[in-house]
Amino acid sequence: MRVLIATDGSVHAGVAMTAACRILSAEDRSIDLLCVVPESRTKAGAPDKLQRRAARILEASRHALAEQGVSARPLIEQGSAIKTLLRASLQYDLTVVGAKSRNDQAPAILRSGRTVRAAA
Repeated sequence: MRVLIATDGSVHAGVAMTAACRILSAEDRSIDLLCVVPESRTKAGAPDKLQRRAARILEASRHALAEQGVSARPLIEQGSAIKTLLRASLQYDLTVVGAKSRNDQAPAILRSGRTVRAAA
C-alpha cells in the first residue's frame, strides 16, 4: 500500500502520523512524507527560508517515524497546500492529513474519498 503523510510540523500533523503508524501493516512500514511550501511573492530570500523550515520539519518527522519503525521518504513541494496535496494524493492508496476540526476533534484520515476520524 502506498501511503502519503502530509505534515506542517503542527501538533495535529504529529497526531495524524501516529494514527497512520497504527494502521500500517508490518509490510507497509515505508511512507512518503510531504511538506508543502507556499509560493512567496514578497521578500527576497523568503523561498529559501521556507525550504529550510520545511526540511527541518521533515527531518523531525522522519526521526519520529523511525522511532515507530517506519521509514519515510521526504518530499518538499511548492505551491498551494490544498491543490498540491490533492494532486499528490492521486498517486497513493492512503493519504493522511492532520487538521484541527471546528470542534477540536482528532485529525481526519482521508481514504478513497471518505473521511474517517482517528482517535487522538
